[in-house]
Amino acid sequence: MQSRTSREPAGMAGEMVFVRRASILLCLAILVVLISALSLTGSASAAGKATLVPGAPAAGELGVAISGRFQDFTTGQVIGGARVTIVKQDGTRAGTAVADAAGDFELTVETVAGGELTAVYEAAGYLREESVVRATGPSLTLSPLLTPRGVKEAVLYSLPRTLAGRQSATVSLAGAAATPALAATAAVSTVAAAALTTPATIRVYRESLGIVQVVPFNFYCKHVLPSEWLPYWPVESLRAGAMAVKEYAWYYVSIGGKWKSLGADVKDGWTDQKYDPNRSAASTDAAVDYIWSSYLLRNGALFPVTYCGDNYLNANYRCPDHLSRMPQWGTFYLARDKGWDWQQIIHYYWDPVIITSGSPSDGSTRYEQTNGNIARTGTWEDYLKTGASGGSYGRSSTAGAAATIYFTGTKIAWIGMKGTTTGIVDVYLDSTTTKTTTIDLTATSASYNVTLWTSPTLTNGAHYLRLVRATGSASGKFMTLDAVDIWGNISAAPPPGGGSTRYEQTNGYIARTGTWEDYLKTGASGGSYGRSSTAGATATIYFTGTKIAWVGMKGTTTGMVDVYLDSTTTKTTTIDLTATTASYNLTLWTSPTLTNTTHYLRLVRSTSSATGKFMTLDAVDIWGSIKAGP
Repeated sequence: MQSRTSREPAGMAGEMVFVRRASILLCLAILVVLISALSLTGSASAAGKATLVPGAPAAGELGVAISGRFQDFTTGQVIGGARVTIVKQDGTRAGTAVADAAGDFELTVETVAGGELTAVYEAAGYLREESVVRATGPSLTLSPLLTPRGVKEAVLYSLPRTLAGRQSATVSLAGAAATPALAATAAVSTVAAAALTTPATIRVYRESLGIVQVVPFNFYCKHVLPSEWLPYWPVESLRAGAMAVKEYAWYYVSIGGKWKSLGADVKDGWTDQKYDPNRSAASTDAAVDYIWSSYLLRNGALFPVTYCGDNYLNANYRCPDHLSRMPQWGTFYLARDKGWDWQQIIHYYWDPVIITSGSPSDGSTRYEQTNGNIARTGTWEDYLKTGASGGSYGRSSTAGAAATIYFTGTKIAWIGMKGTTTGIVDVYLDSTTTKTTTIDLTATSASYNVTLWTSPTLTNGAHYLRLVRATGSASGKFMTLDAVDIWGNISAAPPPGGGSTRYEQTNGYIARTGTWEDYLKTGASGGSYGRSSTAGATATIYFTGTKIAWVGMKGTTTGMVDVYLDSTTTKTTTIDLTATTASYNLTLWTSPTLTNTTHYLRLVRSTSSATGKFMTLDAVDIWGSIKAGP
């Protein structure tokens, strides 16, 4: 980070195609786009849905449904007639869509699971944007924000119009008086802890657009992390990455900006951190939310963190050429292979450092509404708002909309927004039928980050809170969810049937050897399944618990798989995956009940499989928890 110009981002070696290379390849596709594109005059038909110009499907590829809505970065207004073009990694056009009068578009393109695509956004009177996106399921939602031509500083529409560069908000640390932030005297100086403040906004210089954009600080971090850390990496790696992204940007905001001549705190390219306002992922959003109340201090002060994208690491998981930096791939290996949590990773690379939490002193932990463990049904919109917890809040006016939060602990509090547009919400605690209470969110003026309801003290165990938009709510009125405070820990919803936890084949703790392909399929668990026809291909899953089940696909293209339990030499059984028709999300084999300790399952493509036949892995169900291997 100290010299970001010479490094490539995470994943650029082996597992991820260079983003820069995708940009170069995109140039080859621009001629195709220009030839096929009609003049962008905003003249899309006001009646009917988006106009589709699909690309030619390639053999063996699967369809991904892409949809979204164009909005003006500065006003939030929809942009009718805007065009999105999807380009594959090889530079060929996958498809094009023109938004209808409501700014909405939809198209289907052909790709492979996990494949990267480049989305090109264009509209008359607006600056052209490009964004790299990844297809991880059968559908993909995009939310392009376009900036009008002719502006030099664009303020995101959700922020106050009177905003001048950034908002000031000083947060006093323990034992320190609240004072204005100190200006730095040098680029490597530290910022005194007594004046430390979490920024409300950040000024980002968009190098390709030649303008400064002002966005919420939380929004910025969530739109950097998926470009710096791969979204499918282990959770603890993503949390360490979120901490790095946040601390790097925070430091430069605190000293009045790294690029003062441009009126910017950071740039959006590799000289700082790769920022893309049109790219995000649920896993990286959740990682940012998880660490948001934490910060790092060295010698009692904020300091400039450094990290790098090197994948050439020594035996100690360090970059030989950059020993003082935290390698992104190092966080991946330490989380996957060593089972380290994000705090252990931070200490390993950046000590001496103190990880301090800004969590409430009452012992609760805050989880934002975007947390991946919060299940929301109905149509929800997450709105950026400076006063909201984490910079945004969720709302839904769908009849029967609900949000369910599972947790282990002694208490939970629901945080939300009240105002003239909100209605009535029913609260259920540890029940789907017996209502605990009803909360009226109606108010004469809007208030954000409000504690709307708190549970009584509960026995320390597993519980769940269910919020439901009440039938008594007037049409169009919203229920809201901004965050939850939990005296304990949030947890995933229990799987159907109870007792087990499902882990998809892309989980970072599952070690696969040979050449594997992850294919998108609606009927597969999690929307995709993995397969390999490599001789001797394997998948190994370590876990602590009492039972494991292997979930996969059977069909005409699949063969034989040998199953080993707690052994690499003694085969437990062989499973024939051959079938006359394809079936997905099948439980192919389940272990007997085991002693509650550490075990491992090893699946091996059998030598008895015919050439070209696949072994498959869709997921595993574990009565316990997955863990890193030795």
